[in-house]
Parts: sequence; C-alpha cells; structure tokens
Amino acid sequence: MKNLIKSSLLPMIALVMLGIGALVYSPTLVHADSKITDESLMVHISTNDSAAVEMALMFASNMLNQGKDVVVFLDVKGVVVAMKNPPSELTSFTQKVRDFLNEGGRMIVCGHCMGASGFKPVDLLPGTEVGNPGKMSRLFSGPMAIISY
Repeated sequence: MKNLIKSSLLPMIALVMLGIGALVYSPTLVHADSKITDESLMVHISTNDSAAVEMALMFASNMLNQGKDVVVFLDVKGVVVAMKNPPSELTSFTQKVRDFLNEGGRMIVCGHCMGASGFKPVDLLPGTEVGNPGKMSRLFSGPMAIISY
C-alpha cells in the first residue's frame, strides 16, 4: 500500500509543479487591440549622435504633450545632452532640453557615467537630476514603457 501511494503521488506532484512552472514562466500575450493604460515612459539616450538625440527629444516632448509621464534617462555618451556647455554639434538641443523640463518632463543623468565623462553636477542644466541606484530603483518600481536611442 505504501508503494502504491508513493508511486501515484509522485506523478501528481510532478504535474502540479509543471503546471505552476508554466504559469510562472509563460509570457504574457498582448493582443493588438489591447489598450495600454500605463502612462509612464522612459526615453533612454546613450549616444551623442545628433540625429538620434534629436529624434529622442522630439519623441519625449511629443509623448509629454500627449499626457504621458516622461523621463529621459541619459547615460554613457548621452550624458552630454544635459550639460550647460555641450559639444558644438549638440548645442542646438539645449533649448529643447530646457523646454522639455519646463513642460514637466524629467531628465535623469547617470551619476557614474557623468563622472566617468569628466562632468560634475554643476555642469548640468537646471532641473536635470543626477541618477543613483536608489532613485532608479524607485523609478522602476511600477510598469514603464522604455524606448532606447
């Protein structure tokens, strides 16, 4: 009797575990007609390429004007976008950054990347934030769409 219980119990446990595993690891399917209700968006800029920066800032501003909660996150070479004195090929974007911030957008610069690039917080345009692990962790505590340039 003991072997019968053991032999029938093991397959049942395996099936339950497989079922739980399928629930945990199965991807969530989103249908084309589904509405995304979250309003948070991050635009990630890791480059100093002027065409990519222009597109990213234009997209961020457009989404902000559509009522989205938009954060622009700058890291790697993208940190120069938020500097008071950016390279000459990016100076035309300084006013766009100011407008974005004045309209309610947020811009966060990776503190490590800023320092590695030789910049300090005093070099940042007013209203720009310096990122750190705690700030970024809080930022990602809820759902957020991310587009990266």
